[in-house]
Amino acid sequence: MSLDSQFKLSMKDAAQQGDSTVALPSSGSTFLGEARRRRGAAISIAVILRLILIAAGVALRNVPDRRSTTGDTSNITIRQLTGHQRVVGAASVSQDGKWVAYTRRDAEKRTLRVQQILSASEVSFDLAKGTFIAFTTV
Repeated sequence: MSLDSQFKLSMKDAAQQGDSTVALPSSGSTFLGEARRRRGAAISIAVILRLILIAAGVALRNVPDRRSTTGDTSNITIRQLTGHQRVVGAASVSQDGKWVAYTRRDAEKRTLRVQQILSASEVSFDLAKGTFIAFTTV
């Protein structure tokens, strides 16, 4: 007998006995009753959720940890990229390592400079006063 029909019978009995207080089924028993009736759907949902969690775990396990990567530092050569001794405000190297962008303050103006590292060719852009530059990596 389904939970729905049990509820209807208990309401009918209560009406016949003149009892206005009827014990309603709890939400937990209602949920379990529905889950039993729709067992196939509940199992399918549980399997799908488990597959999603497994796929998420595999995907997160394969993400490289940027903090733990250390390269070989024995053959590093450090050289000055700029041809000046002025203060560089902010700088960022491209992900492929071919370009560097930086800001430079001259007497009364600020410039954004983009330089190709291998050829040292450089392009500069004058920045309007109050312009904010932020370098980010993706």
